This record gives sequence, structure tokens and C-alpha cells, in this order.
Amino acid sequence: MATYGLLLATVFVTVMANARIVTLSGSADGYCSRRYINERWIALGKCRSGKSLESVVTNLKKLLEKETAKAATSVGMTKEEWYRAGNGYEYKYVGTEGTYNESTTACKSLDASATLAAAGVRDQTLNNSRIMKALGVPGSVWRVWVGSTDILNVGVIWRFQDDVALHVKKISWGRIKNLPIEPSGGKEHCMDYFVPGSQNIDIPGPNDEICWRILPYICERKIAQ
Repeated sequence: MATYGLLLATVFVTVMANARIVTLSGSADGYCSRRYINERWIALGKCRSGKSLESVVTNLKKLLEKETAKAATSVGMTKEEWYRAGNGYEYKYVGTEGTYNESTTACKSLDASATLAAAGVRDQTLNNSRIMKALGVPGSVWRVWVGSTDILNVGVIWRFQDDVALHVKKISWGRIKNLPIEPSGGKEHCMDYFVPGSQNIDIPGPNDEICWRILPYICERKIAQ
């Protein structure tokens, strides 16, 4: 709001209802007064341009859009202790362990719009040890729940909690050291994530796991526009 206050400080608008007059003056023009009288603008003084009130409002809207876009790409912890990763989403690590379904519900309890991490898995935002450290993921934790399952189309399509579906071959799977690359299939229909920087991990990334495994998790929410 401070940004808009500075802009609005250069614009003075007065409305005189009885005379139906609006006076608009800009400090950049020196003495300048533009009055809206009888359905038209009249410029008084040394006015360099014929800016209307509508153009001022339009410029304010553009500034608002610019500031909103800037906020969506900034990085760091928010006051609510969510980490703003710079990909348009915020993340929160929760060390309390739960099943896949329990973790999903817990994210919703933090924010109704939140899911287990989804977009951050696909764009590999989570494949960053610096971000994991910023989230507060302990060094002893090497896997966390994220939000995707193949229950509806086993072994073929993985559907993320933000309703994006990917073929199993389109996902960059992780791998534990000395073991085959995931997914391994079988009864493992929920997605967890191998944390980058962990000693147990050869390749950080998603893994298929049994849905009743007890793990910590990472929640994700989109930055409000």
C-alpha cells in the first residue's frame, strides 16, 4: 500500500457535488488544474497534457498488476512461515508424520486452498537442497509425501492434487542408491519425494509408495493474485 500512497500523493481530487465539478491537479506540471464541468474537462494553468481521471485510474491498475506479478515471483519466508519459492507457489514442511490421506487433510487444515506439493514436483522446484533447508526439512529426513496417485489408472497415469495428469514416462523419477530407478509398481500408488542432499538418495525426485506409509509432508498453495 505504501507504493500506491506515494502515487496517490501526487494526485489531488476534489468533488463538489452541487456544482458537479471534479478538480484534478498533478504536481509534475507545476500549477495545473483540470475541472470536469458540465460533462467535459477544462484545463486551467500550465498543464502539459490532458490526462483524465480515467487515465490516472488506468495507470493505478497497471501498477497494481505489476506489483502483484512481482510478489508472485519473490522468494523467502512469509509471515505465516510458508516459503515463497519463486514459481508462483508457497510451501510448508510439516514434520508431523501421517499417511498420504492424513497428510492431504492436514494441508487443507492449514489453508483450504492448499494441497500436498504438486506443481513443485513437476517443475522440479523441490529438487533443490537450498529450498529444502529453507523449509526446515531436517537432514535426517530423506523422503516426504507430495500430492499425486495412480489409483485411477494404475501404472500409467499419475494425477496430481491440482488436477494435472501425467503419463508415468513423463515424470522424472528419483532413485535410492544401489537400487533401480522408480517407480517400482506393485501396491505403491501414492507419491512421496526423495529429498535432495540426503545420503540415501542417488537421484532426488518422486517415488511411488504404499499410501499408508507414515511420513512427514510438504504442503503447497498458489500465491493469491
